[in-house]
Amino acid sequence: MITQSNETLLDESESELWHAWSSVTRAVQSTLGSEISKSAPLALIEFEMLDELANGEQPMRSGELGALVSLTRSGTSRAISRLAAKGFITKEGSSTDRRSVLVCITPEGRQAYEAANGVFASAVRNGLLGAVEGDDRDTLLRILNVISDTLL
Repeated sequence: MITQSNETLLDESESELWHAWSSVTRAVQSTLGSEISKSAPLALIEFEMLDELANGEQPMRSGELGALVSLTRSGTSRAISRLAAKGFITKEGSSTDRRSVLVCITPEGRQAYEAANGVFASAVRNGLLGAVEGDDRDTLLRILNVISDTLL
């Protein structure tokens, strides 16, 4: 049974803003994923995980890594398994917590990450940042920080 909330529906302005946001985020994700996969056998989320490992403390708990890239526990487990199968990370049980899995980036993983990182940077600059210049960048960053602070 579907129940309707007492909340009012989005008005025209709110709906327009939501659809613009949704369209842009899908386009950014799609473009970045496509560009990354051209340079390395990585999905965007796998690249993001390697980015966290390449630039963070190692070993890292799988749950912490999943939280950093906003994945569920099962999504994290699947992505870690894919990266391990590709030889891009190692995973081992924690000596202090038997429920925890620790992951580290391998030399092959670092090589794949570095190959994809240049393509990623170019795609971000040309696709996202190239469309927004000067004061508009500052305004966009301020707005994104407000949204992030509200949600996180």
